[in-house]
Amino acid sequence: MNSVGDIVLTIEEYVAKRKKEDKINEFNIDERNENMRLCVNYVFEYFNNYLNITEAEERTVLQNEKLYKYSQQLKEYDEEIREWLARIYSEYGKQINRYIGNILKEDEFFFLYDSDKEFRSLSYDCYSKLVKKFPFIKDQTEILFLFIKDYHRVMSQREIKKESVFISDEINQWIESTWSKYQVNVWAFVYK
Repeated sequence: MNSVGDIVLTIEEYVAKRKKEDKINEFNIDERNENMRLCVNYVFEYFNNYLNITEAEERTVLQNEKLYKYSQQLKEYDEEIREWLARIYSEYGKQINRYIGNILKEDEFFFLYDSDKEFRSLSYDCYSKLVKKFPFIKDQTEILFLFIKDYHRVMSQREIKKESVFISDEINQWIESTWSKYQVNVWAFVYK
């Protein structure tokens, strides 16, 4: 009857539309009773069929809006990671990046990691904690590993964008060269 993206009609607009479709002439006195019956039916149709369909569509539109807003929060991540997180949110309603982030905050050395070996080990620990609560991530250890690496990059860069404390030229240069060479943000580590 009406598709997603259509504007929801008011009852007056709906009745006028149906009258036009059925070519009703309300000024024809001979068809007065039939016209009244049809118009009453339009009102029932509006509330029983049209609005119910619209409510379902509105829920879909709201879900799409929420998914879009969530996706916008993830724009710093690599495309593959964004798609994975959005798919989980769409299917299960879980912003799993937040759960993973909370687990990663428990590791006091997280911001000092720079090797695949360290991230892989962390991903196994994280997986064992997550799979109990979220069985849908079973067999997704590789994407979890990639997320953790990307999360490290994103969170480290966020800390770089914050205003840093000036200690001395030598120390600040060391911090910058450590970031350039290893992608390790000493400021983020110290701050956390």
